[in-house]
Amino acid sequence: GELKLLSYNIHGLPPAITGDDTPARLEQIGPKLNDYTLVGLQEDWIKDNWKLLDGVAKHPHTERFTSQKKVAQGELPKVYGAGLSLYSVYPITKSAPQHFDKCHGLGSNASDCLASKGFQFSRLQVGAVEIDVYNTHMEAGGGAKDDEARIEHGAKIVAAIKANSAGRAVILMGDTNLRKLNKDGSTNAVESKLLEDFEAVVTDSCAAVKCPDETHIDRVFFRAGDVVQLSAKSWADVSAEFKDDKGVDLSDHPPIKVVFSWSAK
Repeated sequence: GELKLLSYNIHGLPPAITGDDTPARLEQIGPKLNDYTLVGLQEDWIKDNWKLLDGVAKHPHTERFTSQKKVAQGELPKVYGAGLSLYSVYPITKSAPQHFDKCHGLGSNASDCLASKGFQFSRLQVGAVEIDVYNTHMEAGGGAKDDEARIEHGAKIVAAIKANSAGRAVILMGDTNLRKLNKDGSTNAVESKLLEDFEAVVTDSCAAVKCPDETHIDRVFFRAGDVVQLSAKSWADVSAEFKDDKGVDLSDHPPIKVVFSWSAK
């Protein structure tokens, strides 16, 4: 069969931060999710906004990672949960979301510590086979301490794949905040190393189909399993399909579409 996936950071923060009418944007995003058999969203932080999506998305199986990470005594509480949502036409037979341990920035460095970032792990029953799906949003800031947090995030995801998904087909998607190449042509050693760590256990779908964009941070990785063949057929930035009636993008991130073929070996 064929699996049509969308990974999308929906910029779901309050209007005072986004500078636009966030609920109005999400009302327009919601119906567009129905074109996909599997959707992973990031920055889906606010319950009332999520209802705008959930009210029109017709996927029979959904999972939302909203819990806030417990903090040590004396630390400021988190404002948001993980902000991760999964919409699937396939049954979800197992779920084990995890928070990351490290973050950096309150009012600076992208303010990552306001949220309880982490990843979703979900096992899907896709026809006669199972596919393990991971959806994540990693540290966003650009400083040395942000790099330290990203290292912990990447290590935790790789460890989870090795522990949960040995021999299994895997899809890993999300806003990784990792670039192979910056827009000015430079590279970041930590980000490049983390991508190498990911690519030791999964394959970047963009690279697999020789896509033209090496600067993106919204990524979809995959691998086949011992009994499941999984292949990327196409990768596309579908921003043209996610615009309002004035031609303005519905998020500050591009929606990434990947079409997979799957079969039992």
